[in-house]
Amino acid sequence: MSDPNASASGEQQKVSDVAVATASPAANETNQEWDVNEGKNLGIAMVVLLAVGFICGFFVPIVSLIATIATIVISSTITCGCCGGSGFNLPKNVKRWSNLTLLCLAGMLVLQILYVIGAWIGLSSEVANTGQISTNSANNVTIGALIVGVISWVLNILAFIFACLFTWKRP
Repeated sequence: MSDPNASASGEQQKVSDVAVATASPAANETNQEWDVNEGKNLGIAMVVLLAVGFICGFFVPIVSLIATIATIVISSTITCGCCGGSGFNLPKNVKRWSNLTLLCLAGMLVLQILYVIGAWIGLSSEVANTGQISTNSANNVTIGALIVGVISWVLNILAFIFACLFTWKRP
């Protein structure tokens, strides 16, 4: 359906006897034919959710979990371009920050889930064998929780930085 008279930035398709020009994604990235404010509202939502989740993580952890999952949903929508993000034509250098936000949050969530499963298995097997939890096991679980907590804070701060870069570092 290519027209030899079509421009280099796209090709023309005939729809109901009307020529419609469709731009290729590569042409949009090189010519910067995208709205600079595109996706900025979702970026602001990610920044706010991450800040609320980080602060509430100290007092109300369930709010932090909900905010983290909501931010994962928003950043994955931007990253994969489905649902609400399908209309965005973001260049790769802007979309990269959303990808990194998603990577940090998914890593943080997986790390926390693996820790809880590991601690549960370790403690429940000790209770099944001895009928009680030893002080040494409780100390090990506490040290593990501190390590996982610090790594989670670092990943949460990195996700916040990447969400800020997605939102406000536009060419």
